[in-house]
Order: sequence, then C-alpha cells, then structure tokens
Amino acid sequence: MNLVRIIAGFLVAPLMTPVVLLGADQVHGAPFNLAEQLGAFLFVAGFAYAATVLFGIPAFLLFRAKCWTNVFLYVFVGGLIGLLVSVILNYQVSFDVLSLEQRAWHAVAGALSALVFRMLSGVKFDHVSRALAHGET
Repeated sequence: MNLVRIIAGFLVAPLMTPVVLLGADQVHGAPFNLAEQLGAFLFVAGFAYAATVLFGIPAFLLFRAKCWTNVFLYVFVGGLIGLLVSVILNYQVSFDVLSLEQRAWHAVAGALSALVFRMLSGVKFDHVSRALAHGET
C-alpha cells in the first residue's frame, strides 16, 4: 500500500457522505439552491471527516493489522459506521419510517465512502495462491 494513496483515500472518501445525503434530499423533492447546497455540503463534510477520524482510521488500522482486504467487508463495515454515526447524531429511538429511511441513507453513505476509500487506497485484492504444476515456473 502506498501512503499517498491511503491519504488520498482518507481525503476523498468522506466527501461521498454529503453527496449521498444531499442527493437523497433532491430525490425527495427538496428545492435546489446552490448557495444552500454548498453550505450544507461543507457542514455535512465536516461531520464526515470527524467520523473518519473517530471511526474510519481505527477501522483501517484494524483491517490492516488483520490483513483484511475483502471489498464486501469494507462496504459492510462502512455501512455499520454510517449507521453508528446516524445513531450518535440522532440518538432518539424512533421506529418512524422517515427516521429509518434517514438512517438507511447514512448507512449507504458510509458504505459508499468505504468503497471509494478501498478503491483509492490501493489495498490489494484477494488473490488465491495456487501450487505450481509440474514443470511450471
């Protein structure tokens, strides 16, 4: 793994969170105002970077220590981190459909951020090693 690619992953991947959350607002018919969207983007990006420092970097260090490189594991844990951040930011236990939908969007944002990090960081894909056949070099 290249340190520059890892740093690039940590700088770019959290930006997927405001893209997903603001995109979800647009899907639900929120009015589009460029100035408000830019301010909301920066506000949400601040929380995304804080979540990256608190949860993403320790998760990466754990993955690195355990040599876990599976892309599905990255996406799953990223989704769990997104859900955890959603619970921390809105700790009220509510089974309202809109509340659950917001939590799901946070999980999708976390999963997409983890996927982008995985692609940018240069983590090697799982390769199955095989024994060489007789006479094969």
